[in-house]
Amino acid sequence: TLAARLLARIQQDAPVSGLIRFVVQSVVYTVGFLILLNTLGVAITPLLTALGVGGLAVAMALQDTLGNLFSGVHIVLESPYRIGDFVRLEDGLEGYVLDIGWRTTRIRQRNNNVVVIPNAKIAGSTLINFHLPRQHMRVSLDVGVHYNTDPEVAEKVLLNTVNELAASHE
Repeated sequence: TLAARLLARIQQDAPVSGLIRFVVQSVVYTVGFLILLNTLGVAITPLLTALGVGGLAVAMALQDTLGNLFSGVHIVLESPYRIGDFVRLEDGLEGYVLDIGWRTTRIRQRNNNVVVIPNAKIAGSTLINFHLPRQHMRVSLDVGVHYNTDPEVAEKVLLNTVNELAASHE
């Protein structure tokens, strides 16, 4: 679509999320519809006034959904994480970001389960992004070794284990 091509030109380093596509398409269609009505001679000022009053009533009814929507817009604009980043929330949930939607963010855990989290929850929590500033990840691991173990043997075993794990995992 035109919106996807425009966004791809503007944001070449990051994939276009569903939220950005939705917002741009909504704005383009709304402005186009208002221009069409104005061209046909329909007075759009009373229509905009009525939509404003009706929008206030709808906003009160959809407070949680709109909170998630604006949190999603905030997440996309601030970019604390992008699609494909490995993140961990303060409650311990971690995984790869699949999509940032208009209401939720989808995260794929290491066991391939997909968790759908409301954007307001993510915006209000502490988040660790392991892919920023660079995509390389470092993992800390505590290893216990018996006191009688030769340090050189222990180091050799640990290095062999790390090399095997690095070769078989992302």
